[in-house]
Amino acid sequence: MNPPLELHGGDTPQEQTPTHHMPGIDPPFAAARILIVEDEATVADAFGSLLEGHGYRTEIVRHPDEVLPAVRRFRPDVILLDIGLPDRSGFDVAIELAGLDDRRRFRVIALSGYSKDDRCIQGNQHFDDRLEKPVKMKTLLRAVANT
Repeated sequence: MNPPLELHGGDTPQEQTPTHHMPGIDPPFAAARILIVEDEATVADAFGSLLEGHGYRTEIVRHPDEVLPAVRRFRPDVILLDIGLPDRSGFDVAIELAGLDDRRRFRVIALSGYSKDDRCIQGNQHFDDRLEKPVKMKTLLRAVANT
């Protein structure tokens, strides 16, 4: 039985690249960038590890104020945006993102753990997709692969 996450290519953990691929769900290109906007460290780190293990490059931000600077610096292809953020909601952040000149360059996927948010997210022009937490691994990988 293979371990769920293997490390290859380097003498130290910082130089190693995690690899773990699910058949039929690989990133559309090796350097796809995903910005994870999630205030819960465990959830953000789990998403990051899973996605990096599938060849994606990730960056994590935990507060709404960090999103726009991260988008300009990291230039993501996909943004996983938690709705329940501190100080401002993911809805507010999505509106800010909509005002960017290069908004069509990336997709915004809403993440919510509350079913009451679903009606607000569905049909919302600022989101390209939505996922309900807890997110199944296959569902997450399919959503980000649709870039």
